[in-house]
Amino acid sequence: MFKSFNFSEMEIIVGTVEELLLGYKLIHENGIYSLDLSFTNHSHIGSIKSVAVSETGVLASGSSDECVRLFHLQKRVELGSLFYHKGSINCLQFFQSSHLFSGSDDAKIGIWQTGSWERLKSLTGHKESVNCFSVHPTGKLGLSVSKDRTLFTWDLIHGRRGFVINLKQIADAVIWSPDGSLFVVVFANSVDIYSTETAKIVHQIATNMKISTAAFILPNILAVAGFGGFVKMFDLQSGNLKSELQTNTNRVKSIVVVPGLENSKVLLVTASSDGFIKVFELSFENDVIIHNLLTQVQSDFRPVCCTVFVPNSSAAAAAPEMSVSELPCASLSLASESAVTKDAKAKVKTTQSTGPEKKKKKKRKIKSLKESEKLHSEDDKCSEISKQKKLIKLKKKIKLERAENRKHLQRNSTDENKFKVQEKLKKSERKEKLEKIKRKSAAFNESRNSKKKFKRKQDQSKASKKERKMKQLQ
Repeated sequence: MFKSFNFSEMEIIVGTVEELLLGYKLIHENGIYSLDLSFTNHSHIGSIKSVAVSETGVLASGSSDECVRLFHLQKRVELGSLFYHKGSINCLQFFQSSHLFSGSDDAKIGIWQTGSWERLKSLTGHKESVNCFSVHPTGKLGLSVSKDRTLFTWDLIHGRRGFVINLKQIADAVIWSPDGSLFVVVFANSVDIYSTETAKIVHQIATNMKISTAAFILPNILAVAGFGGFVKMFDLQSGNLKSELQTNTNRVKSIVVVPGLENSKVLLVTASSDGFIKVFELSFENDVIIHNLLTQVQSDFRPVCCTVFVPNSSAAAAAPEMSVSELPCASLSLASESAVTKDAKAKVKTTQSTGPEKKKKKKRKIKSLKESEKLHSEDDKCSEISKQKKLIKLKKKIKLERAENRKHLQRNSTDENKFKVQEKLKKSERKEKLEKIKRKSAAFNESRNSKKKFKRKQDQSKASKKERKMKQLQ
């Protein structure tokens, strides 16, 4: 089950087609809820496809500019960018606060370690773009769906591919249930529910609307949203429709489920293509879902994806607790931490002295710490400057490519014009030649006819002469 927490400082982050990140805070004053704009960011140079937030408040956003941007929501600081994929970033997901997973149009899945932001591994195997990647609540398994109509299972402990399920059509999303006993594959007009133990379909749900997004409200209740502004909630044990919510929007692009103040209440956040962001409260009484609109806001943009961050929440969703060492390559981070702790213990032992020597050593420690902090800050500044330079270079490259494309189009247009002019000249020359041939043929015919007439006259004159002579002889 979901854990409950106070959402007085809850923040909704929305990614839009217009390359913007928008942040809205949920405010509760005098029994009235409202959404206030908390920040905007325009660091991407392409439409934003996916957003994800870690438990520590690190926001990751993926875009069609082939870049993952990182932000710290509580400090309001940009942490940098991740460059690896050669295609649009279609999906992002954090596992706890240790790892980030990214899927792209280049058919690759990247695994990143938070903090150092090193790419630990890339999972390959799909032939076409990865539409969605989902991590099991234990962190041991992963699922991915692609445009190649396959569902891959991944062993995240060893970083290997497991079995493959061939799908009849392209899947848009794959989602684990909060307890990990089920996983759901979402298609354009239907949803397949699989059992984790048997990896077989338990139920199939068909809908009349085109599905854009889906999310688990409870371990046994799935919410599906899409065209027409409907959010339909299905019972996964029976596969029947349990409740239906009309958001009064054109198309719901993204939904996020957030636990509420009480165990019997859940918040549902919807982002629609017509710009509306709405927050609903769902309560469960006698197997009946009651929904109530808390607040809404018009963003004046076209949202594509959204996520929610709640400060001071150790776990927003119910996930079995596990050590970070169970993830692939996480042993490296643990080893480094253990080495640091050993060094610290050794330093503490050496500093166990009395009198003025202890004070001097403390002063030296403080100085060394300050110097190291300065060096780290300088390194951070250098890294940020280098990242900014890389972004500037990318922007320049894109501008040059666009200019070259324009020149190429202009050249093609001039070549087309020249070709058209040449064709016109050829046609005119052909017409002139035909006219000359017609004139020559007409003159030849006239001369021929005139000769025939002259011969006829001569023959007639000769015949008349013969007749005269015959008459004279008679």
